[in-house]
Amino acid sequence: TQYSLKSILEFGVGSGIVSITLALLNPELEITALDINPLAIELTQKNINLFLHKDSTLKDRIHLILHNVLDDESVLKNKHFDMLVSNPPYIQNSYVLPKNVEYEPKEALFGGERGNEILLSLIFLCQKYGIEFLACEMGYDQKKELSAVLQRVFKHAVFYQDLNSLDRGFVASCLIQ
Repeated sequence: TQYSLKSILEFGVGSGIVSITLALLNPELEITALDINPLAIELTQKNINLFLHKDSTLKDRIHLILHNVLDDESVLKNKHFDMLVSNPPYIQNSYVLPKNVEYEPKEALFGGERGNEILLSLIFLCQKYGIEFLACEMGYDQKKELSAVLQRVFKHAVFYQDLNSLDRGFVASCLIQ
């Protein structure tokens, strides 16, 4: 079966690179990009403006919202999304950061006591709202637990590794009904 993705939700837009790239590669795609940090929304808007010379429709197809869908699911109740993408916070709260990433906003890094709580929440949001595709970055040590949960929710899940051969993310597709 071939799918035509029309609407994507990005959880934690950050600088906007994922949403902008997806929109540039897919001229029919509508993206709702969420972040809880107003500076991230502002930075993404600046980056969208930098790419308007390549595609002037970016300003109409990428919708930026200052919002935490984990606290308020209204965004999901008002619109259907084909895919959710995210590089969510996935580091354990107790982890001591190396100096080179201490400048990053803490809410963009730490995902809970185990680190994977937000990832698990995103999987269950897909299940609850019928989002058939999920692509996320994850921590190198989270594959086992996430794989078990993904197998219960999605028909397929493929994990990928980074350049250091560490587990780094997954793509899951087709919800189990």
